[in-house]
Amino acid sequence: MTKETRNEMSIVHVVLIQWPSGVSPARVERARVLAREFPDRIGGLSIVEGPSVSGEGLERGNDYGMVVTFRDRNALEHYLPHPVHQEFVRVLEEQPPAQVTVFDITGASSAAETPGSTPPG
Repeated sequence: MTKETRNEMSIVHVVLIQWPSGVSPARVERARVLAREFPDRIGGLSIVEGPSVSGEGLERGNDYGMVVTFRDRNALEHYLPHPVHQEFVRVLEEQPPAQVTVFDITGASSAAETPGSTPPG
């Protein structure tokens, strides 16, 4: 895979946050509002965000998650230093989260495209 091919693939940016104890609902809502504004104010991405609705109980303390899909690596690189993203980071840092986990995924987008996987059917 060439560098150009890697730059053209979408990037899925998974962020999990464990809010600190006593965090104000207003601070959480401010972070959520900023995150939902990313597509319009930054561009090159889509977002799904919110608290877990899983019944599995495997959140390991994480209270909030967001999945940001970037059209390509350039969009991710534009997002990281962007003033709107930095404002989101500052809101988090006002009362630092107990934990933040970030995991970026790129490459095949479905089981049918993943070597060694068996498509459903």
